Parts: sequence; C-alpha cells; structure tokens
Amino acid sequence: MNTVFRLILPVLLLAWPGGSLELKAQDKETGIMQHINTYLSTHYSGQDLRLHPELKWAPPSIKNNSAAEVVSVKYSGRNKVPRGYEAFEVTVKDSLAGSRTDRVQVYVAVERFLPVASRRIQRGDSISEENAHMAWVDVTRPVRDLITSIESVEGQVAAAVINAGDLFTAHNIRSTPVVFAGEAVNLLYNPGGIQVQLSCIARQDGGIGDEIRLYSQETGKTYLGQVVNKSTVKWKSTL
Repeated sequence: MNTVFRLILPVLLLAWPGGSLELKAQDKETGIMQHINTYLSTHYSGQDLRLHPELKWAPPSIKNNSAAEVVSVKYSGRNKVPRGYEAFEVTVKDSLAGSRTDRVQVYVAVERFLPVASRRIQRGDSISEENAHMAWVDVTRPVRDLITSIESVEGQVAAAVINAGDLFTAHNIRSTPVVFAGEAVNLLYNPGGIQVQLSCIARQDGGIGDEIRLYSQETGKTYLGQVVNKSTVKWKSTL
C-alpha cells in the first residue's frame, strides 16, 4: 500500500493545479535567466570578469510566457557594468500587440581576477610573488583605484598594513623609494618656461613617479615635485 502511494503521489502533484503552476513558474524564470546569462556573457564577461545574475522579481506577465517566447533582454541601468540590484527590460511575444516589454529585477554579483595579498604584509614591506597572487574576488561593491595586474604590485612597497586576502589599491601600496627624506636632491624648477636647477632637501621618501615635498634653503620655500630618479625631482608647484 505504501509503495503504491509513493508511486501515485508524484502524479497527483503534477496533476494538481497548484503544483503544476509552481513548476511552470520555475521553468519561466529559468528561461528568462538563460537569456540574461547569455546577454551578460556577450556584452560584459571576459577573461578577468565574471557576472553571476540571480532573478529577484518578475511580473506575472513575464512568468506566464515560455522561454521560447522571450524575444530579447536588455540592461537598463546606468552602471558601466551591471552590479548589485539592477533592472533589465525583457521583451516577449504577444498575440495581440506582437510583443510587449516588462522590467525584471536581477541581482548581479561581480567577480574580477585581481592581485590579492597571500598573507599579512607589514607597512614598508616589499611586495613579491611570495606574498601576492591572483584570485577571483567579489567586487560587487565598487573598490576605488584598484591595481589590476600582478606586475603592477610586485616590487612595490606596502604603504599600510595589508591583511591576507586584501586587494591592492593606489592607497595601500607605493613605489619603492629612491629618494629619502633628508637627502639632497636637484629640483628642476621651470617657472614661466625658464628652467632653473635648485638644490633642495627632500621632506619625504618617494619612488619614481611619486610626488614629494622639498625645501630649498636658498629660496626659503617649500615645493611639490615628482621624482624622476634618485637625484632629480621635477617641480610641480610651489607650496
């Protein structure tokens, strides 16, 4: 008796109106998501970017159409890459109007292949392949000034404590210093297009390309300059 009941029960659930409707609704959402996945992979995904969409809400008019009746989907948000809760326009076939368009809400998780710290890095420590590696990281919430390649972080110095798993940014790493505070350097000073060379004292450490403060005893002024090499700084402004 129990065996017969177990065999009949799935048939009853499929024939029951409520059970049938639930299964169909799941099929429709799956069909819509197939179109959205294809759209995202075509327009956005790449070797260093992965998008993971999840349907959060769709109107009954969309759920009542089969996947084959979905004509197209289009991202209607303002972000360069869809992220977080976003709206998509879904166009489906309509027997009366030919087609109709509705909006659905989708949560899009964003992953990027980025350099991260392999272990805790102390301020001032050099960054190398021993303490940094590439990994897929969730960046659904935007992170400013990301460093995107391992080559750009190797050889740099931690400007702050970087914990294992942290991303590298323009704010937590800096160039390896070639000029050190207290050292004498030459400032290439060109006010009004006339280049003058001033002897200055560096007030900060700085790597090539970094901007540092300098002081000239000759003029009694402080300057901001960009490090060219270990002995030369190019004038940027007078402070």
